[in-house]
Amino acid sequence: MGLSVAISGGIILTVFVLILLSFPGFVDKMFSIGDVTSQVAQFDKSISDTEISMNYLSELVGSSKVNFTLNNDGSEKLWNFIDFDLFIEYVGTLSGKRTEQLSYNGECLGAVPQAGNWCIQSISNDIADPKILNSGEQARIWTNLSDTLASTTAIVTLVTDNGVTFTTAGSSINTLESLTNVTDTGCALNQIIKVNSTGFWDCADYPIIRISGTPGAAGSDITYQVLTANSVDCNTVALCTVMSTTGLGSGTWKFKYTIIYQSAAAGTGIGFGTDATGVVTLYRAQWTHVTTGAGAATGVGDDVTATVAGQMAEGKSGATDNAVIGSTSTGVATANTNTLAVLEGIYSTTSSGNLDFKISSENAGTNVRVMAGTMLELYKIA
Repeated sequence: MGLSVAISGGIILTVFVLILLSFPGFVDKMFSIGDVTSQVAQFDKSISDTEISMNYLSELVGSSKVNFTLNNDGSEKLWNFIDFDLFIEYVGTLSGKRTEQLSYNGECLGAVPQAGNWCIQSISNDIADPKILNSGEQARIWTNLSDTLASTTAIVTLVTDNGVTFTTAGSSINTLESLTNVTDTGCALNQIIKVNSTGFWDCADYPIIRISGTPGAAGSDITYQVLTANSVDCNTVALCTVMSTTGLGSGTWKFKYTIIYQSAAAGTGIGFGTDATGVVTLYRAQWTHVTTGAGAATGVGDDVTATVAGQMAEGKSGATDNAVIGSTSTGVATANTNTLAVLEGIYSTTSSGNLDFKISSENAGTNVRVMAGTMLELYKIA
């Protein structure tokens, strides 16, 4: 009985399978459904593996450029940029409030894209998989709108080829909205863009300021200043100002003058001093030069050291601002000939002011001077 039931069941199953196979394309459709299911699963995984964000949004009133950095925060590789959708909502100078969709224009190669387009200027550390935005990499995006910005309220929305979206609306990102002294091309002369203490961007003085001539305004950190012409002659025992550096803030400053000087008479020496015009609370300075002394100090500056064993380096020191440091020298080896000296010191002040470099003559009526090429190195310490 059991055997007959099994045989009957087998016959019925065989007949059923033959009936199914008699329908055209049925098997293909079964395999097709399986393929679609697999593709849907892969697509769902690509979406779950895709995560993007933006930062360093750059937008300036009067400019048509809204640039930003795109971050790949997921594990999915991003490469099909032509199928990305980029929308920027902004207030245009001519068009008013609008939302513009921009077209992908490939690599920027250092050039701003045409109006209505966006491009990729660079991808960070793009060594493995060139031109593909791998996990952890950043792409610098340049855009060019069809109108210029009337305000810095642009909202950027980017949609990837698999539908993952990021928008700057309501997102906390670093922007260039708080720039000061900004023109259409960026910060003011001698300024750079840096991240401030709040994590946003701001304009700041360039760390090194170079000044040709006198007077000149000091920078906030490091200043180099050089005389481009000889100073006026000084023939008094009172100090004469020959170089002026303006706008030094309160704090502690270190200075170093590399001096080329002359005296009109071999028997007349020169004195040096500096004057910090703020309220000075600390001052120390010294200056040195090579003299004619071979075994004993002479106080006479020498332009060429000819002694085989070398000659003496003599110096002066002082603790009083706006006074001759130590005392004057006693002459020069050769009149009207360039001689080198180095003056350096440190001072602290509680108010803003200038730093003036001064010279004096040992003998009233005899000219002394400093020459073009004399330079200052100035550092803000604290």
